[in-house]
Amino acid sequence: MDEIVVSVFGTGRVRPGEPVYVFAEQVGRGYVVLPGGTGTLLEMAMVWELKNKRFLDQGKPVILAGEFWRPLVDLVAGDDPACAKAVAFAETPGEVAESIGRGLRS
Repeated sequence: MDEIVVSVFGTGRVRPGEPVYVFAEQVGRGYVVLPGGTGTLLEMAMVWELKNKRFLDQGKPVILAGEFWRPLVDLVAGDDPACAKAVAFAETPGEVAESIGRGLRS
């Protein structure tokens, strides 16, 4: 299996006034979202919407770790069923790695 190198970036890397889309496009080849608070929710929602509306490279996987985000995705998918296809869920670290690998190869 190819080696996956993971870097962690938080909002500290975003400069005030810099569009999140520039940050999302330049900083990663894929995104893993762990359970978090309102800041994580904001970042995840922005990346999710950019990918859903095809402003973000469709080859960049957005992986939601665990079940924490599933109720939110289910709620939003009630109005926009296609949006759920912009993210993937993974339960274990192994599943996260597999999902990232699949997303980067597609």
